[in-house]
Amino acid sequence: MRIAYQGEPGAFSEQACRYFVPEAEPVGLPTFAAVFEAVGDHQVEWGTVPVENSYAGSVPTVYDLIQQHTLMIFADLLLPVEQVLMALPGTRLEDIRRVISHPQALAQCDQYLARTTWELVPALDTAGSARQLVQEGRRDVAVIASRQAAKNYGLEILADRIMSQSDNRTRFWLIGPMGRPRLPGRAQTTTIALALNNQPGALYHALEPFAQAHINLYKIESRPDVRPFSSRFILEFEGDLADPATAEAVERCGQACRWLRVLGSYPRIPVPAPNGRSDDRGAG
Repeated sequence: MRIAYQGEPGAFSEQACRYFVPEAEPVGLPTFAAVFEAVGDHQVEWGTVPVENSYAGSVPTVYDLIQQHTLMIFADLLLPVEQVLMALPGTRLEDIRRVISHPQALAQCDQYLARTTWELVPALDTAGSARQLVQEGRRDVAVIASRQAAKNYGLEILADRIMSQSDNRTRFWLIGPMGRPRLPGRAQTTTIALALNNQPGALYHALEPFAQAHINLYKIESRPDVRPFSSRFILEFEGDLADPATAEAVERCGQACRWLRVLGSYPRIPVPAPNGRSDDRGAG
């Protein structure tokens, strides 16, 4: 069994793979699109993608891709993310002129980076930046990535836990083909995509069934629609579609929309928090 993720060994997405499906072989791919395609083409059984960070916010590309592919969300998790600054052994902080990492990692460390004059260079992934640094051998460049990436590539940590938010976490989805049985356990979150009719009060009427059913909406994400200057919405809310009240609210929402698609109704996989306790808190 194989599970795809975006990045290279040592990436946080690889860590998420091991919590989702411990027995599966993680397969690193260059882009989020490649992960979705590998799962959709049945090259791998599962895929793992980051969807939002507690400090830097959403990953819009992933919200777009889940709508473009006929895949489902089967679980999520909240992964503690500790970013560190690393460089070739013997490099000093005063030698650094440039820092390379994924845009999300740079955003998660913006307060630390704002105190420097370093040039910030976005890259495809954190662990890949570490590998590139070793290949190029530059002593004026540092990378932001995980401790595991530093260990994998023999880099020296120059600054520890440089995240702007001390309790920094990234939420990941486990994605798989439609038609596969749900994972065991009660679903904590349901995610749907919808497009509204072009009329006054359309969003109000789409959301009204959830308020009437006392369903807690975690998130409303607006994304561009195929129609010019129109929007699609991703809704995430507390509830299991196996519950009649939740299913009825979704059905009523769909009646008020131009179209609606259920992207998943799924459990949260517990992840040990830095203090050693499992973190299975609700999304939000």
